[in-house]
Amino acid sequence: MPLLELLLKTQIRQKYCGPDGYLGAMSYVLSNISAFRYHRIPPQILALCPPIPDEDCDRQRLRLRQDLLVNHVLGFPLHTLVLNRKERTNPALIEHHLWSSPLPPKAIWETDHGVQLVSPLFTLLTVAPYVSETQLLMMAYEMCGTFAVFKPSDLMEKALKDAYESHQMPKDYGWRCSSNQKGEATNLWQRPPLIQLNDLLDFAESNRGLRGGKKLLNAARRVSGITASPFEVQASILLGLSRRLGGEGLSRFENNYEIALDQKAKRL
Repeated sequence: MPLLELLLKTQIRQKYCGPDGYLGAMSYVLSNISAFRYHRIPPQILALCPPIPDEDCDRQRLRLRQDLLVNHVLGFPLHTLVLNRKERTNPALIEHHLWSSPLPPKAIWETDHGVQLVSPLFTLLTVAPYVSETQLLMMAYEMCGTFAVFKPSDLMEKALKDAYESHQMPKDYGWRCSSNQKGEATNLWQRPPLIQLNDLLDFAESNRGLRGGKKLLNAARRVSGITASPFEVQASILLGLSRRLGGEGLSRFENNYEIALDQKAKRL
């Protein structure tokens, strides 16, 4: 059976739980690093993945262990958001994060994959306590930028190629995989920004008193502009951070600006 056909059959089969064809309620709310990884996934890859098994229909997590999206992208443990302590359990495959404060507006998104998802802005807040300030700054740059870093597994890459060749999937989802000088696909994808810079600053200001809020506000204030690649992010951090933090302390420079790689630029 062709790989694409197998994936589509699995997608239909896993959509339902139980003999009555009952679609389970969305029991997982992806947050923290799992949400960040989900936001990095190109929609053409998501279109190939079956829904994540519902918790009520998969008490032993047997289907979760075999799930395509979790195994090949999100990874274990799966990080989820819970709103009260009674929802917290200690399974080996899931790490729950308790959120006891009021949720920010539009904090939870629906998905087509049997789970809910925290928004890009809320993702940065939920991940802030667990990463360094530099890591959080790089994540903020990516979400505000016009790129994502994503490398599909061999299985997903083969399925995507089959879908394109059989014309079962359009190539234009608003996300485009960049190629290197040899014409080979890379892990760099071009896409519209997930977060607007002014929205990031407003969100960080509004939630500065919450856990991770101060760190997020510091990161938001250091995002110098819209970037198009991880290399440009690294250059922006190097040029923009204060000398105390290891940067050059430049307060004014333009992001996403083409620079001729002459001898002076090479020396810089």
